Amino acid sequence: MNKMTKGSIATGVGVALLLGGGGTLAMWNINEPSDAGSIKSGNMTLEASVGEWTINGDTFLSAAQISSHPIVPGDVLTYSQNLKVGLVGDLRARLTVEKPQDDATNFDADTFEISEVVLKDAIGGSAVANPLTAPESSVTATTTFTFRGDTGELPGDMGNESMDATYNFGTVQYRLEQLEL
Repeated sequence: MNKMTKGSIATGVGVALLLGGGGTLAMWNINEPSDAGSIKSGNMTLEASVGEWTINGDTFLSAAQISSHPIVPGDVLTYSQNLKVGLVGDLRARLTVEKPQDDATNFDADTFEISEVVLKDAIGGSAVANPLTAPESSVTATTTFTFRGDTGELPGDMGNESMDATYNFGTVQYRLEQLEL
């Protein structure tokens, strides 16, 4: 082999070793901070004040007074409560009511029909759209519970288990849930 061929082969093997991991091939790089700042997430708040009950549209009772008022099938109980809602960020949120949970005090949630939440402005009394979008809202939320007359075995029969039963409405709660924009 001549010197030129041997030199070419040696050069080729050397380059192959460098590129194939037998050595290093240096590359330069540099970083520069973007100074993009920081971000902060929004939030939702829900603050409830003391509410009041009406029974069949005319009796106003506090939560303490309702516990001693006997209800009968067909009674319509309406609960109204002022709520302060806060939405920080570009949010839409629906306010709903979660029905009472069955518990050890003979409560059967199917004994009541529960309406959707109706919202009014807490100051002026005008209707408020649900879902809410305003950053701050003071609303009165109203929910109606109708004590059914047809939850027993026969149509129109409440069944004896609903007599002298205790219905704990302390587990009723409002839920504010974010919706897609």
